[in-house]
Amino acid sequence: MRVTVIVCLFSDSRYYVNRLPLMRRQWISLKNQIDTDFDVIAVDNLSGDDVFGLCKKYFPNAKTLVCPLPKYVSGARFLGVMAAQTSHVVLLDSDLILYPTFIDNYKKFFSKFPESVGEGIVYDYPDKVFLGNEFIENGGINYLSLVDGAKLFSSAAHSLPSSLWYTNHSEDEYKVYDAKNNFRCQNLGLPRDLYLDLGKHDVDMIGYGCEDGMFGARIVFYKKDCRLIKNVSCIHQCHRKKEDQSHKEDVVDAKKNNQVCVKKIKEMIRGRESEFKNRMPFIQ
Repeated sequence: MRVTVIVCLFSDSRYYVNRLPLMRRQWISLKNQIDTDFDVIAVDNLSGDDVFGLCKKYFPNAKTLVCPLPKYVSGARFLGVMAAQTSHVVLLDSDLILYPTFIDNYKKFFSKFPESVGEGIVYDYPDKVFLGNEFIENGGINYLSLVDGAKLFSSAAHSLPSSLWYTNHSEDEYKVYDAKNNFRCQNLGLPRDLYLDLGKHDVDMIGYGCEDGMFGARIVFYKKDCRLIKNVSCIHQCHRKKEDQSHKEDVVDAKKNNQVCVKKIKEMIRGRESEFKNRMPFIQ
């Protein structure tokens, strides 16, 4: 089974934090997958830095696309999914470090649940994984090592599944969940056609923050099967600081997107409010 990995890129060191070192670590971790049978599509949000040059260094055959709006990640994702030629896609932000079995485990999930949406846990390590100068070693741990990587994941100071906000401690490898509480596509795998049907880019959604809220709401509304996958975890490189201009913009955009989501979701469930009480993102 071949899948397509879609990565949305944005780095503009003229105005924001230089994200190229984060992307470099992600490309390295993707290059070091034990299952290498996958396509790569990189979508740029009008970056000021050479994000495609870095991508091509590790994946020379990657398809590259440009979203004509700066920092419009949901629009970039939609372009990438439209360009994919496989039945299933994996959506990733560009600041993650992937365990070497990441792709292999997503394929196992797709084989078992071909019509479902799968979401992986995202671990935060603010004290261990940061922008840094260049490369792989953080806190004396090499994430490319299977042994050290396992220790790194198991010793997380705290973890957050990107839409659940708690760890799946159950024995169930594929735990069923409701796509609510600020649903995100930070680490998500699903059928391509399902995303094209329900993940339509909404021009009212701007920048980063809550931009996937309507996608999560449609998944709940149309009762699609969603599962939290224990073994497709990844590490989030916590690079932002409160004083960053990018962070300030994202806070403002997230607030606006939240308000848009609330309005649109209320319209979508009008007359069926009791059916979806406490099940919709942003509507509690």
